[in-house]
Amino acid sequence: ITCSAPVKVNNTPGQCSATVTLTAPTTGDNCGVASVINNHALSIYPVGTTTVIWTVTDTHGNTNTCKQNVTVTDDEKPVVNCPNEPIRLCYSPSGNYTIAQLVASDNCGIATVSYQVTGATNRGTTGGYNASGTFGVGISTIIWTVTDTHGNINTCSTQVDINKPLVVTIADVYAVTSGGNPNTIYLGYGPTSLTYTATVVGSP
Repeated sequence: ITCSAPVKVNNTPGQCSATVTLTAPTTGDNCGVASVINNHALSIYPVGTTTVIWTVTDTHGNTNTCKQNVTVTDDEKPVVNCPNEPIRLCYSPSGNYTIAQLVASDNCGIATVSYQVTGATNRGTTGGYNASGTFGVGISTIIWTVTDTHGNINTCSTQVDINKPLVVTIADVYAVTSGGNPNTIYLGYGPTSLTYTATVVGSP
């Protein structure tokens, strides 16, 4: 019995395995071969290396074996879906903001998730599906990095724009311009009402 060469294939898309049809080994016997079988009944092989043992039996019950390796490589990157961008948020005095979480999946499983925030904000963490927290005024970019159990990596990013705080100023108004106090109406002198103008600085 002589086994065929080792088999090396990539995983079936979306699966942590591959379907493989093996070529039977070359066999012969002085009196005749009765059967050739292997110890792997299914044609589906998991990611990694599976050693298949082939057994040949002759017509008088004598047996011999050989080994054939089937190696399935996971070359599929994780699927990552970042929150839709840009995320525009009004200024909060607390400086804390809630951001929608990353959604990620993988055919064989996710090993690590991390993110890094750069721009107006600089911070990062491991184990981070959720980037909610402190953000500075201005534009920050969250970059998520997802690594699966076989070292395949995928990334995605989301832009977060925190508006400037609103600042309102109201200028003093004088009813009597000579000797009068600001924002004061004098009965019998000057107008009986005052008009104020508010000036707003910042983004709504």
